Amino acid sequence: MKRKCQKTIRYGYAGYKDCSFQSEEGVRIRAQVLAPKTNVAVSPLLIYVKRAADSFYGSDMDELLPLLGRYTVVMLNPRLTEQLMSPAEYTDIERTAVWAGRTIAAMQVWDVLRTIEWAREEKLGAPVSLYGKGDMAAVALYAALFDDRLQQIILNDPPASHWQSPALLNVLRVTDIAEVAAALAPRRLVSVTKLPDTFDFAQHVYGLNHASKQFLQADSLPEALEIWRH
Repeated sequence: MKRKCQKTIRYGYAGYKDCSFQSEEGVRIRAQVLAPKTNVAVSPLLIYVKRAADSFYGSDMDELLPLLGRYTVVMLNPRLTEQLMSPAEYTDIERTAVWAGRTIAAMQVWDVLRTIEWAREEKLGAPVSLYGKGDMAAVALYAALFDDRLQQIILNDPPASHWQSPALLNVLRVTDIAEVAAALAPRRLVSVTKLPDTFDFAQHVYGLNHASKQFLQADSLPEALEIWRH
């Protein structure tokens, strides 16, 4: 996996470096790394799967501040999230991707999986948690489905169904977002917003797996990660 990182810049409680690596032939994606400044042998790792609307600056960073010095945080820009697109631009790219047998969300799931591998190769931290907002919450669920080494997934305002978004080819013939969440039982699944009613099914499946305590609601990202217990 071809990768490169700028020199680490240290400030506050964390060191910052801007990295990129090859997700597949001809595709490089960006990952910003915030690592504890202290000489921690292995810190827990959070991979924050960013939307185009999420900013590295301003209020979007507030929820990450309590993590600095305790967690290594990788802020990932999967492809086509580097900048906002108009609905027309997004639709044109989605239609073009379908000709190749994929959708934008499918490519983003692959990028998350490659990021997890990159983070492991770089020994950035363990255990690994995934965090996604909106459509990226659904992308994180699918990445966790394909990598059972992930032990914690944190959701923020996930879609209720693929009828809403994001698009994956033929997926509604066999499953939907809440059913993918259910398939993660007994791994830890936490939401920092009220889940759609469709996720009642996932909660029920967690109960059948004697894992009700692993299906949780939290008031914030630090609470979801139990930051104050570390």
